[in-house]
Amino acid sequence: MDKQKFYLITALWIILILYTQTKSQITGTIKNQYGLQITEAQVTFINLQDRTKTYTTTTNDSGFFTANFPLLEESPENKSHFLAPYPNPNRGNVIIPFYKADENRLKIEIYNLIGQKVRTINYTEKSKGYRQVRWQGQNYRGELVSAGVYIAVLSNGEFRDYKKLTILSNEQELIHKIDPERIVEEQTNQIKYDIFIETPSGATHTISRKKFIIEEDYEFVINIDYSVPFSTSNNYLNIFNGWEYKPVFINGVNLGVSIPGTQPGQLAASRDQYRRWIERIGEIGINSIRVYTLHYPRFYEELQAYNEDHPGEPIYLFQGVWLNEGVPDKNLYNLTEDFDNSIEEVIDCCHGNRTIEHRYGEAYGEYSTDVSNWIMGYILGREIHPNEIITTDSLNSTVNNYSGKYASIAKCSPSEAWLVERIDYAIEYEKIYYQTERPISISSWPTLDPMEHPTEPDEYSSEDITSVDLAEINVSNAEAGYFASYHAYPYYPDFINQDPNYQEFEDKWGPNSYLGYLNDLKKHYNDFPLIIAEYGVPSSWGNAHFSHSGMHHGDRTEIEQGQDNIRLLNNIYDSKCGGGMLFSWINEWFKQAWITNPFSNPINRHLWHNVTSPEQNYGLIKFVEEELDFQTWVPENSEGNIQQVLADYDSKYFYLSLKIPAFSEGDTIWIGFDTYDSELGESVLPNGKKIEKRAEFALEIPYSDTSYFYVTEAYDLFGIYHYTFSPEQKLRSIPTDNAPWKLVRWKTNRFEDSIHKIGKIRNKLINQEQSNQDGVRFYEDRTIVRIPWSLLQFTDPTQREVMHDDRATPERETKISDGIAVTISYQNDILTTQRYKWNTWEIAPEVIPKEKKSMSIFQNGLEDLSKKINIHQ
Repeated sequence: MDKQKFYLITALWIILILYTQTKSQITGTIKNQYGLQITEAQVTFINLQDRTKTYTTTTNDSGFFTANFPLLEESPENKSHFLAPYPNPNRGNVIIPFYKADENRLKIEIYNLIGQKVRTINYTEKSKGYRQVRWQGQNYRGELVSAGVYIAVLSNGEFRDYKKLTILSNEQELIHKIDPERIVEEQTNQIKYDIFIETPSGATHTISRKKFIIEEDYEFVINIDYSVPFSTSNNYLNIFNGWEYKPVFINGVNLGVSIPGTQPGQLAASRDQYRRWIERIGEIGINSIRVYTLHYPRFYEELQAYNEDHPGEPIYLFQGVWLNEGVPDKNLYNLTEDFDNSIEEVIDCCHGNRTIEHRYGEAYGEYSTDVSNWIMGYILGREIHPNEIITTDSLNSTVNNYSGKYASIAKCSPSEAWLVERIDYAIEYEKIYYQTERPISISSWPTLDPMEHPTEPDEYSSEDITSVDLAEINVSNAEAGYFASYHAYPYYPDFINQDPNYQEFEDKWGPNSYLGYLNDLKKHYNDFPLIIAEYGVPSSWGNAHFSHSGMHHGDRTEIEQGQDNIRLLNNIYDSKCGGGMLFSWINEWFKQAWITNPFSNPINRHLWHNVTSPEQNYGLIKFVEEELDFQTWVPENSEGNIQQVLADYDSKYFYLSLKIPAFSEGDTIWIGFDTYDSELGESVLPNGKKIEKRAEFALEIPYSDTSYFYVTEAYDLFGIYHYTFSPEQKLRSIPTDNAPWKLVRWKTNRFEDSIHKIGKIRNKLINQEQSNQDGVRFYEDRTIVRIPWSLLQFTDPTQREVMHDDRATPERETKISDGIAVTISYQNDILTTQRYKWNTWEIAPEVIPKEKKSMSIFQNGLEDLSKKINIHQ
């Protein structure tokens, strides 16, 4: 085996104490975890007060070294540090004294020699001075620890100091408080050093927390002992159980935390919300969480608390490192320093070892909670856009390989080289500073997959014009390994549904081109686990892409959403992928969708819920408002067939409550909606009835399972995203008489027949189970109608803003509505209301989280899938 070298800078500060200035020789031995001496290892001591001062020596054939350098200086009382514990050794009861140099909070963590944390002692008193705490030999459960050697770590997020504690037998002997004057007398003028070790890679080393054992005052043994709690094989990620690695199928969930009324950069979820979400995630059988970026410390604290309470079934974490979207000149190499800093920051925070000052749009705070024991993998980056890859490759064309210490790739594109370098950097950083590593990946998506897709010609699509292929990455020096990570949905891009080879696949539910795509992708990444880091379907009214399998990009009820999601996870398992992470845990109102963007104002999008937008409705949890309090619009009157009209609104819908007792099978109610400006709109309803007030929309309600929602020809937005609208479509309301009405439709995908008839409204008859997509609900004495704001073409209902475009300009113009008036036509009766005008709002309404019907369906599906996995894995 060729000798290679790996580098290690210890995160553990070894405190070297000498009692006289004349003694400056340090001797020691370097061994591996099996007790074998490591020869020809270069050992460098780096003075932490002045890093330009280094002292280097080399081990001999017995792994022995000597070094001569100063160990003492004048006591710097401006730095917090440990003093000598007393008594030490002890019998399970020890005083741990320390000097506190500032008013920051401190904590003392106790570790055993295999790197497991057994206790945390928080010291919250702010005043400076000599202080002490007592450890009575108990772990965090209050149980007595066994006899042995333990390491005490004093830290405040910016520094660490260490002391060895030896418990001879845990007998809880009574000791008295140490005299403060004695503490001062025992204080030593110590210098702290980092130790930099360069050792031949032929030395056997494995996985566990790096530990330094000081065996005598001036002679100590350094055990090279890495921690690799998780690894990869061809198909799965593996968990080390203390004896061996066991494969695990990932059934995870993406945890976005943009609660209603907030933007993603606010990361506004509270500690209580995190606690309830994590608890529920564990209850339904999800075994891992993925986050895209660093969260506030409270998330990691709550995850630790849950996992310590559930040691047998913890929830693992896939931690993301976000790649900024503002790429200078679209050249990824211009983000190198920024992204590497983000990698360092995330790794430090996950190990509970960084304090971040206040900043806007990103998390900050004191990260003192070490959750690294549960981090199964890092996923670097985001969905990179094709033009970023193409530009990066063009501007760095001479780069065709990368050779790193832990990750390498040959004959590659410049973008691939840059990404592999980031993987190498992350592995090296964690090994240097925390003596551990874990599986790592780069976030990708089908748009950049390495396969050819002939149904996606370049002349009208950018979904297959370039690729990123890391299948040839060499991570033989990285023990934890690499896994491929893709966001893959059953409806996008189009080639997943159009490829005839994929269309040949089916599962027990029916035809399924998605299963074909997953098999193709896994075949390419045959040597590595393939994790589908995003999958799922939304429970939105609107559909943005059709799927060959019927699992569309929307137009799915909550029940259908649950059924589709568990079907997708079964597809992921059946294609030999290593697992999937459902998108997502909660609905997020801030999200945009291409199909609604042309008639949606982004400024206040997070303040109301667009139930037609696929991107806002992926969650297993939705947010609902209090019960409606319908306002009387037309007072009750027994004369005529239309006896009363009530109205209300919330962040999702405009509501009508109609009292029409005679309404029954064979009858039809027509409603015209005048959404703005009574001088604009059509004067004749689709049933031929002339109305007093014009209308932009008309709703046909038969006593059946479907109603029909129409828009005037001028105000029809069909094809607005694709710019395929006709000259008659003005994209604004105009006064017309007897002009055509159009069923409200959305043009999806790119194909002529890709039309979502969103104007076909679902009805629910008496005693039928209600759905989140019901637009009309029949009761014995009432008919309730609810129309999403987006179907009424309110671009921002918080400000009563409606679509009113001038096609002669490149901008999208809007207008402020003066309220909604309706005209109701039933049999021979016509009733016209005044305008209903609601108060605008500047903050999101108060909402209550509520589980969708998809939650229990998904939970039951996980139970069934787990039985299947236990049989076959």
